[in-house]
Amino acid sequence: MEERALKLSVWGAAMMALSGIGFAALTGSEAILLDGLFSGVSFAMGLVSLRVSRLVREPSDAHYHFGYASYEPLFNAVRGVVMAVLGTFAVYSAVSALFSGGRPIASGYAVLYAVLGAAICLLIWWRQKAVAGNSGSTLVDVDAKGWLIDGLITAAVCFGFLAVILIERTRFAYLTPYADPTLVILLVVGTAFLPYGILRTNLRELLMGAPASDEQDQILDALKAATADLPIEETVVRMNRMGRSLYVHVYLLVQESHEDAKLTELDAVRASIHEALRPKFPDLAIDIIFTRDAKWAHV
Repeated sequence: MEERALKLSVWGAAMMALSGIGFAALTGSEAILLDGLFSGVSFAMGLVSLRVSRLVREPSDAHYHFGYASYEPLFNAVRGVVMAVLGTFAVYSAVSALFSGGRPIASGYAVLYAVLGAAICLLIWWRQKAVAGNSGSTLVDVDAKGWLIDGLITAAVCFGFLAVILIERTRFAYLTPYADPTLVILLVVGTAFLPYGILRTNLRELLMGAPASDEQDQILDALKAATADLPIEETVVRMNRMGRSLYVHVYLLVQESHEDAKLTELDAVRASIHEALRPKFPDLAIDIIFTRDAKWAHV
């Protein structure tokens, strides 16, 4: 499911990049050029994401004892940076154009491109969002956000150029060269929260941050239920979300009366905890340590 979604994104981005750059040359619109560049970056990143998607599913080896899960947030963070850099470049170019008389455009062709492009982008976004929700893939989730940015930019370009066509027939026609750079600035500023959110979330994962509070609550509730009948003095839990993978380290400080428990009994506790968490967190890796000495739980 994930790989099919990423392939759809690659081919969709290639089509949008070629059409965007072609229509930008035809119309002289930098807003359309920005749209085409976003699609071009999406195409390149999509090719890489296919490799990352396969890599994160591979088992640990001699080089990566904990597997390749960290490649997922690393790639997503890079993608967020690239989106931000493209947006910054577009704003700089647009501001320069505003101070140099604006940019005249062929608005009729621009509207045609924008209508078709917005429809395609938003359809792919809707599809990717559904796949991301079903698969839990952060690669597809970030890809969906990229298509949302692209679709919003293209839709706004459409409305902007429709406005230009109307203004051309009024006494404010002299303002039309400023429409394109103004649209670029508004679009980049309006969608800036998306690459920022992608970057913040994935840098947090790379820095070994804990998962979202609702996930933590679910895990703690499951642990509490699974150990309710056990002679446990204290439970210490450490968690880390890395892309789709969730790592949980549980330290159970057992009471003195249970210090001679058999390994089979402890393994049964491990199994019950694992069974309680696995349905909700299919990519869970959990270590459960039993100890009588509290210092091991707090090192």
